[in-house]
Amino acid sequence: RPVASVLREARRLVETGSVEINLLGQNVNSYHGEDENGRERNLAYLLRRIAEIDGLQRIRYTTSYPADVDDDLIACHRDLKKLMPYLHLPIQSGSDRILKAMNRRHNSSDYLRIVEKLQQANPALRMSSDFIVGFPGETEEHQRETLEFLEKVAFSDVHVFPYSRRPGTPADKMPNQIDRAEKARRSKQARAVAEKTRRAYLESAVGTVLPVLFETKEDGLWQGHSDTYLLVRVEGEELRGQIRNVEITGVSGDTLVGKTV
Repeated sequence: RPVASVLREARRLVETGSVEINLLGQNVNSYHGEDENGRERNLAYLLRRIAEIDGLQRIRYTTSYPADVDDDLIACHRDLKKLMPYLHLPIQSGSDRILKAMNRRHNSSDYLRIVEKLQQANPALRMSSDFIVGFPGETEEHQRETLEFLEKVAFSDVHVFPYSRRPGTPADKMPNQIDRAEKARRSKQARAVAEKTRRAYLESAVGTVLPVLFETKEDGLWQGHSDTYLLVRVEGEELRGQIRNVEITGVSGDTLVGKTV
């Protein structure tokens, strides 16, 4: 979509009450739309233009591809206060051998360099990721590399998927397919490591004050997301569409609980 088209929709949304905009794409950071002068622009340019919209308070973008995280985009996390300090950046495996087999354009070292640059740009930034386990040819050593990578980066949230065969894809014809039971075992292993680091992150938020955008009410509690995309629940009167500071008082399952301050 051209830059002007996205800006028109963003302005319309803000004019009708939206306070947060999320730019969505299968690989959103490969965006290259034309501006008003016919010049091709990247996602960083689009983010900076959207940040100029009066009344808009929050910007997010989902989902990104590691090889397309350039220095312009990283600078946005340093410069734009409206850009939330959260990034979902799937890596898919902690093993370089498996990443190559998946035909990814990055390896684990590339990913770690991106993480380091992002954290230098904005130390408050938190990241989540996706992993696929049980890809054809994956060995116990490759699985161990993935588990070690999960420990090293300590993501705020991780989605783990067992590899699923898709007819017509190169991977469907690869030798050494992993059986369902083994994929389930490896998924359980990876989720256990991911849950440990997520739990530690949630518990570290207790006692802090987080800005939360409230969206819905369930079971008598208002719920919304913090700037780092943690789900927070509180008691209170009408909070829909409001951004309020919340003192975090505890952890309940996979969510934080607190009180507005």
